[in-house]
Amino acid sequence: MKSVLQVLQLSDLLDVRHSVFVIGAAGSGKSSVCQTLLTVHRNERPLALDLNPKAVTNDELFGTINPATREWKDGLLSSLIRDLVNATTDGPRWLILDGDIDPMWIESLNSVMDDNRVLTLASRERISLTPTMRLIFEVSTLERATPATVSRGGVLYLDSADVGWNPYVVSWIERRSVQSEKANLIIFFDKYVPPCLEAMTKRFKTVLPIPDICYVQTLCCLLECLLTPENTPPDSPNELYELYFVFCCVWAFGSGLALSSGTDGRLEFSNWFLSEFKSVKFPISGTPGQGGADASTVFDYYIDTKRFYPWSRKLQKFQPSLDVSLQNTLVPTKETQRIQYMMDLLISKGHPIMLVGASGCGKTSVIRSTLEALDQESIYLVVNVPFNFYTSSATVQRAMELHLEKKVGKNFGPPGQKKIIYFIDDFNIPEVDSYGTCQPHTIIRQHLDYGHWYDRNKLTLKEVTNCQYLVSMCPTAGSCTINPRLQVKSNVKLIDHISSMF
Repeated sequence: MKSVLQVLQLSDLLDVRHSVFVIGAAGSGKSSVCQTLLTVHRNERPLALDLNPKAVTNDELFGTINPATREWKDGLLSSLIRDLVNATTDGPRWLILDGDIDPMWIESLNSVMDDNRVLTLASRERISLTPTMRLIFEVSTLERATPATVSRGGVLYLDSADVGWNPYVVSWIERRSVQSEKANLIIFFDKYVPPCLEAMTKRFKTVLPIPDICYVQTLCCLLECLLTPENTPPDSPNELYELYFVFCCVWAFGSGLALSSGTDGRLEFSNWFLSEFKSVKFPISGTPGQGGADASTVFDYYIDTKRFYPWSRKLQKFQPSLDVSLQNTLVPTKETQRIQYMMDLLISKGHPIMLVGASGCGKTSVIRSTLEALDQESIYLVVNVPFNFYTSSATVQRAMELHLEKKVGKNFGPPGQKKIIYFIDDFNIPEVDSYGTCQPHTIIRQHLDYGHWYDRNKLTLKEVTNCQYLVSMCPTAGSCTINPRLQVKSNVKLIDHISSMF
């Protein structure tokens, strides 16, 4: 298998080079290959530390001298390397630098990547690497790296086409407990996913660039939310499993379609889906493709009591409140109902959510309405994290740490037994540096990747638990494009182009 070969190739590279670049697109299996090789060495007590170098400034990374007092303040990278040098284990010691490469920080590691294997700091301290220490750079591209840097390390390239989406699905299905459900899911994934992925690549335009693995991850997360013992008991017929699978498939692949002048991506997707798959019948009331915005599509239905019903069935008579201002009043519509339904499902399972829509379409209002309906007395703690053009990763980290308390050891979390939801509006507004990195996103990606970040003053690890992210953004403002590695690592992306809300 390709994955086994890649693990062997990484092992061979680490035997001959102490610095290795593991390169590949989002979802190509870079982290899995590294973790698999670590598992192979588990009897040798390996030690692996990770860091996103772009989540901190260069001074915080390598250390700095106070110009007034001439006092030296250690950096995070130098501290981690020193910890690896002083570790008592005889097994492999890895420092995984998982972040974008740019000359501003990686050029300072040239002396470490050389054969002399020495890190020279501004304080004139020299830290020599031990024979078992390795530097692993986990990146998506070497576009910003200089030839001097690349020539100092080994390179392992992973092609996402070699991995595909099937290993992720197989792993997810294996974690399901009902045997009949597993058998049905294998059939339905093979039946629906390949045609949908091909159609999304060749026929439809999404509001944001979405990697193939993101569609599959979203599908699995929605299935996890809906395939419960209450909805699908162990003795359920195949037709019921397929009904839920089709519903999740429609929203996983079709919710991110663009709505541009003269073209309704969702209507086109509905027409294609109805003509491509005929096993599950939708109670379409209109004539698809001829009724314009009023035509009934596959997005207009939800599942209740083992059949499809229109979203309008969930609408209740609107009763305005005299205590709420007109600006803060949300009038429920079919669109708000289905978005809130999806958000409630994903929040209940702790999955991150991303809502994308045009400016003024009501993203923030829908999110706030959904969050206000949660039990914030005993279960949830909602925290607004402000984003603007000048927001930095340090600002984001401080805002998120304000509502955390220390649990045991290095563990931090919300007070009591609550779960914290970080709501970030205007997610793509912060400045993008000259090397294409949005720094506030890096601290979030490190948390989603590894479940922790570092104390910037004490240089200690903080394991942050019971947290999830809910973000919204406008695709025509700010940097627009979100790093694909952040999209993939966030497990689920409910990208919903909200329209005709009011």
